[in-house]
Amino acid sequence: MPSRCFSLGVFDLYPSGGGRLEGEALSRRRCARCRLWIYSDVAPNPLLPKRMIEIHPAQAAHARGWLSLWQGYCAELDGRVSDEATNGLWQRILSPREPIGSLLAFSRECEPVGFANYVLHPHTWSLRPVCYLEDLFVATAARGEGAGRALIEALVTLGREHGWRRVYWHTHENNERARTLYDRLAKRTDYVRYDIEF
Repeated sequence: MPSRCFSLGVFDLYPSGGGRLEGEALSRRRCARCRLWIYSDVAPNPLLPKRMIEIHPAQAAHARGWLSLWQGYCAELDGRVSDEATNGLWQRILSPREPIGSLLAFSRECEPVGFANYVLHPHTWSLRPVCYLEDLFVATAARGEGAGRALIEALVTLGREHGWRRVYWHTHENNERARTLYDRLAKRTDYVRYDIEF
């Protein structure tokens, strides 16, 4: 498989200066604490206050915050994920050899409030990779502040920079609140999903 640059720090991906990304709703600057490039969701009207959500690629130092969010996500979905699988997922997110990554949304207080776990994979109709947004979660107390949108926009920005063919995801039909956001960001398809569990 090709090397996965997306798992490196953002400062490796974007060595140029900060500022608004061309054609994007996000701006970027270096974090004063970790020195990584971070994305900020900025309101397009300068008279409006900036949404205080910043997006970082997951790093080892974020383990405790990511785990807390992951456990909340699994509990909300009534999912039972073993400690072994959870630890393995985190190690794969951090590994530059794995096609799995995670973006974290941070609040104004530098607390992690959401994540987007994604998987990059080959595609039979194109030589460009495709990104599956597998898990998107925002803590209950932080919902409505723009974290979900910022996470998706940051992932789309990453995909455009690296030449991915598309970013896609699915959700439950009755997930009305999330679908209100998704309908503004992407085109809904007519595909129906089938599963065979082992």
